[in-house]
Amino acid sequence: MATVLGVVCIEPRVGCTKPIAENYDVSYNVDSGECAIKGCTDSTKLNYVPEANFDVTKGLPGYCIDVVFGCMQLSATNYDSGANLERADSCIYAPPSPTPAPPEVGTVVLGLGSSYTIAELETIDLQASVQAFLATVPPEQPDYASFSRRRLDVNAVESTVGWIADADWRVEFARRVARIYWLPRVAVSFKSAAPTATGTQMLFDISASYLPSGATVDGLKSYADTLPSSVYSSALAIPITSVSNTIEQPEADSPPPAPPSPPPDTTTTVVSGLAPGVVVAIVLPIVVILLIGGGGFYWYQLRKKKRMPMATVLPDERPVVNNQLLVQPPDLPD
Repeated sequence: MATVLGVVCIEPRVGCTKPIAENYDVSYNVDSGECAIKGCTDSTKLNYVPEANFDVTKGLPGYCIDVVFGCMQLSATNYDSGANLERADSCIYAPPSPTPAPPEVGTVVLGLGSSYTIAELETIDLQASVQAFLATVPPEQPDYASFSRRRLDVNAVESTVGWIADADWRVEFARRVARIYWLPRVAVSFKSAAPTATGTQMLFDISASYLPSGATVDGLKSYADTLPSSVYSSALAIPITSVSNTIEQPEADSPPPAPPSPPPDTTTTVVSGLAPGVVVAIVLPIVVILLIGGGGFYWYQLRKKKRMPMATVLPDERPVVNNQLLVQPPDLPD
């Protein structure tokens, strides 16, 4: 290396000057055009490297990867876990869930008349009648389509496997009615039992709030009307002589009563804690007294000036008698 007139001469070093190359050397200052750039040289592959001039060994990072088109969004219905490239608008999303309808309100009151008395109902063997009851339960959910009802969630219905009767006939009868209707156990409750001339009249409440979305209390009653007394006789293992179904709707909430009108305000102004009437009763006499007193004092001063005028001193030429200056008395009024 030599210096000529301040110019430094640099010896040329020919080699690869591209930093991404395998044979790059920072000391090279003239590119040889023989850089060894490792990468995927196939333009159809996912990780194609345009600058590469030889492929990476299979199994090592940078080896050519096949393109797999598909949806890569986890929330999409057509999500593909094996995809590595996504086309625009290739993902499909489920429509938003509709807003669930509010639960149906109302109750179907099921009336069952029996020739058994309440005393006889207390003595029946409930467990012995389980098999007769199970024989009346439909093996699958009835088709409620004609009654504007959708299919229920069968998981909410009490299973008949290993059915153990409740010791209380009121509770047990409500359970069996719910199972006949394919409704959850809590949907049916025993309401009352009253003695009649021919036996006992029992009432059960079947709540419409446990119906599936879209069902109505009218549809529930329509289905109840199709069940004959023989179904209840078999399910409850007692003679049923009459069946009735009525709808009860909850009473509409009445609006709250209007608040009472406030009494007239007779003390809108308060001075020092006193009502206006009290203030007037105290202040007014004082003002009158002050006015009368002031007027009287003014009149007194005027009269005083008229009755007692100032004395005048006589001129100096008046004689002095016994060393006293003579003073002319004032003119007093008549």
